[in-house]
Amino acid sequence: MVNVMSGKFENIQVGDVVYIKTSLRQGFSVEKSFFLPYTVTRLTPTMFEVRDNKYRKSNGKQVTSDYGKPHAYSLGELSGFDQTPVTDQTDEYRLYKIHIIRHRNVIDLCNSIIKRIKYDTILVEIESKLREIDKLLNEQLL
Repeated sequence: MVNVMSGKFENIQVGDVVYIKTSLRQGFSVEKSFFLPYTVTRLTPTMFEVRDNKYRKSNGKQVTSDYGKPHAYSLGELSGFDQTPVTDQTDEYRLYKIHIIRHRNVIDLCNSIIKRIKYDTILVEIESKLREIDKLLNEQLL
Protein backbone atom coordinates (compact mmCIF):
# COMPACT_ATOMS: atom_id res chain seq x y z
CA MET A 1 0.00 0.00 0.00
CA VAL A 2 0.91 3.68 -0.20
CA ASN A 3 3.19 5.24 2.38
CA VAL A 4 0.95 7.96 3.88
CA MET A 5 3.64 9.47 6.08
CA SER A 6 5.95 10.54 3.26
CA GLY A 7 3.11 11.46 0.89
CA LYS A 8 5.01 9.71 -1.88
CA PHE A 9 4.01 6.73 -3.97
CA GLU A 10 7.28 4.82 -4.27
CA ASN A 11 5.64 1.51 -3.26
CA ILE A 12 2.39 1.92 -5.18
CA GLN A 13 1.03 -1.12 -7.02
CA VAL A 14 -1.49 -1.71 -9.81
CA GLY A 15 -4.89 -1.93 -8.14
CA ASP A 16 -4.03 0.53 -5.34
CA VAL A 17 -6.46 3.40 -4.84
CA VAL A 18 -5.41 7.04 -4.94
CA TYR A 19 -7.56 10.12 -4.43
CA ILE A 20 -7.68 12.87 -7.01
CA LYS A 21 -9.50 16.17 -6.68
CA THR A 22 -12.23 16.20 -9.32
CA SER A 23 -14.20 19.34 -10.13
CA LEU A 24 -17.78 20.00 -11.21
CA ARG A 25 -19.03 23.33 -12.52
CA GLN A 26 -22.59 24.54 -12.68
CA GLY A 27 -23.03 27.16 -15.39
CA PHE A 28 -20.88 30.20 -14.73
CA SER A 29 -20.59 29.49 -11.00
CA VAL A 30 -17.37 28.60 -9.27
CA GLU A 31 -16.50 24.95 -9.64
CA LYS A 32 -16.78 22.66 -6.66
CA SER A 33 -14.11 20.02 -6.06
CA PHE A 34 -14.24 16.61 -4.45
CA PHE A 35 -11.64 13.95 -3.64
CA LEU A 36 -12.62 10.81 -5.54
CA PRO A 37 -11.01 7.38 -5.45
CA TYR A 38 -9.35 6.08 -8.60
CA THR A 39 -7.57 2.78 -9.19
CA VAL A 40 -3.99 2.66 -10.43
CA THR A 41 -4.01 0.86 -13.79
CA ARG A 42 -0.38 0.88 -14.89
CA LEU A 43 3.14 1.46 -13.53
CA THR A 44 6.47 2.59 -14.88
CA PRO A 45 9.67 2.91 -12.85
CA THR A 46 8.94 6.60 -12.09
CA MET A 47 5.21 7.01 -12.74
CA PHE A 48 1.82 5.46 -12.23
CA GLU A 49 -1.27 5.79 -14.40
CA VAL A 50 -4.83 6.55 -13.39
CA ARG A 51 -7.59 7.04 -16.00
CA ASP A 52 -5.07 7.60 -18.82
CA ASN A 53 -3.27 10.29 -16.81
CA LYS A 54 0.27 9.80 -15.54
CA TYR A 55 1.41 10.86 -12.08
CA ARG A 56 4.89 10.99 -10.61
CA LYS A 57 5.65 8.42 -7.93
CA SER A 58 7.94 10.91 -6.21
CA ASN A 59 5.31 13.54 -5.40
CA GLY A 60 1.92 12.55 -6.90
CA LYS A 61 1.86 15.46 -9.35
CA GLN A 62 0.31 14.85 -12.74
CA VAL A 63 3.01 14.55 -15.39
CA THR A 64 3.28 17.53 -17.77
CA SER A 65 0.74 19.44 -15.73
CA ASP A 66 0.69 23.13 -15.08
CA TYR A 67 0.31 24.71 -11.67
CA GLY A 68 -3.02 23.80 -10.13
CA LYS A 69 -3.50 20.58 -12.10
CA PRO A 70 -4.52 17.42 -10.26
CA HIS A 71 -2.33 15.68 -7.75
CA ALA A 72 -2.82 12.16 -6.48
CA TYR A 73 -3.17 11.74 -2.74
CA SER A 74 -3.52 8.86 -0.36
CA LEU A 75 -6.45 8.66 2.05
CA GLY A 76 -5.78 10.78 5.13
CA GLU A 77 -2.89 12.68 3.55
CA LEU A 78 -2.91 16.44 4.10
CA SER A 79 -3.68 18.33 0.91
CA GLY A 80 -3.43 21.84 -0.42
CA PHE A 81 -2.60 25.07 1.30
CA ASP A 82 -5.15 24.55 4.07
CA GLN A 83 -3.69 21.11 4.86
CA THR A 84 -7.05 19.36 5.13
CA PRO A 85 -6.96 15.56 5.28
CA VAL A 86 -8.08 13.73 2.14
CA THR A 87 -11.35 11.88 2.56
CA ASP A 88 -13.49 9.88 0.14
CA GLN A 89 -16.09 12.39 -1.09
CA THR A 90 -17.85 10.10 -3.56
CA ASP A 91 -21.27 10.52 -1.92
CA GLU A 92 -21.00 14.32 -1.82
CA TYR A 93 -19.88 14.31 -5.49
CA ARG A 94 -22.87 12.20 -6.54
CA LEU A 95 -25.33 14.41 -4.65
CA TYR A 96 -23.86 17.57 -6.15
CA LYS A 97 -23.94 16.02 -9.64
CA ILE A 98 -27.64 15.17 -9.15
CA HIS A 99 -28.21 18.77 -8.02
CA ILE A 100 -26.51 20.08 -11.18
CA ILE A 101 -28.55 17.76 -13.43
CA ARG A 102 -31.80 18.84 -11.77
CA HIS A 103 -30.79 22.48 -12.06
CA ARG A 104 -30.03 22.03 -15.78
CA ASN A 105 -33.38 20.28 -16.28
CA VAL A 106 -35.20 23.23 -14.69
CA ILE A 107 -33.28 25.65 -16.92
CA ASP A 108 -34.13 23.55 -19.99
CA LEU A 109 -37.80 23.51 -18.99
CA CYS A 110 -37.79 27.29 -18.48
CA ASN A 111 -36.14 27.79 -21.86
CA SER A 112 -38.74 25.61 -23.58
CA ILE A 113 -41.54 27.59 -21.87
CA ILE A 114 -39.93 30.86 -22.98
CA LYS A 115 -39.70 29.56 -26.56
CA ARG A 116 -43.37 28.57 -26.43
CA ILE A 117 -44.35 31.99 -25.09
CA LYS A 118 -42.34 33.69 -27.85
CA TYR A 119 -43.97 31.42 -30.43
CA ASP A 120 -47.44 32.12 -29.03
CA THR A 121 -46.72 35.86 -29.00
CA ILE A 122 -45.70 35.73 -32.66
CA LEU A 123 -48.90 33.83 -33.48
CA VAL A 124 -50.99 36.44 -31.69
CA GLU A 125 -49.20 39.23 -33.60
CA ILE A 126 -49.77 37.41 -36.91
CA GLU A 127 -53.41 36.83 -36.08
CA SER A 128 -53.83 40.49 -35.19
CA LYS A 129 -52.25 41.58 -38.48
CA LEU A 130 -54.43 39.15 -40.42
CA ARG A 131 -57.53 40.62 -38.78
CA GLU A 132 -56.39 44.10 -39.75
CA ILE A 133 -55.85 42.96 -43.34
CA ASP A 134 -59.23 41.23 -43.34
CA LYS A 135 -60.88 44.39 -42.02
CA LEU A 136 -59.19 46.53 -44.69
CA LEU A 137 -60.23 44.11 -47.42
CA ASN A 138 -63.82 44.06 -46.17
CA GLU A 139 -63.89 47.87 -46.12
CA GLN A 140 -62.61 48.06 -49.69
CA LEU A 141 -65.14 45.54 -50.91
CA LEU A 142 -68.05 47.48 -49.47
